[in-house]
Amino acid sequence: CKDSTAATEGPALLRKPQVQTYLEQQGEKVAERAEINAQWVLEEAVRLYRMAIGEIHAIQERIVEKQYEDGSTYCETERYELCNTDLRAALRALEMIGKHIAVQAFSQKVEVTHTHHLEQLLAKRASQVEQAANRKLELVE
Repeated sequence: CKDSTAATEGPALLRKPQVQTYLEQQGEKVAERAEINAQWVLEEAVRLYRMAIGEIHAIQERIVEKQYEDGSTYCETERYELCNTDLRAALRALEMIGKHIAVQAFSQKVEVTHTHHLEQLLAKRASQVEQAANRKLELVE
């Protein structure tokens, strides 16, 4: 397959409905396997926000090799908290939460008014028809 052929055939294939459907299905399968969906994104954004403002702390674990008094070694899991306030990260997390479709905190409502002169044209035409009808009546009488 030549590069030029792929460059022309690729976009043509992507426009086909059955190819688009297949790709969407595969993308959904990947997302399901990864367990990433809108709910997960929202929960993670809330968790990161709370961490960023210091409301909750991230718990980290690490395995540490330690020694008994007799010199033999053993492994132990140490847990420690990460405490870090980052207002930029908190703001970014809030922005993500706010843009979530279920929250709609930042949904912008735009009012659009467009004046059609159709009513005026119809009224003018109705007036013309009425005048023409009146003239015909006057001629008949």
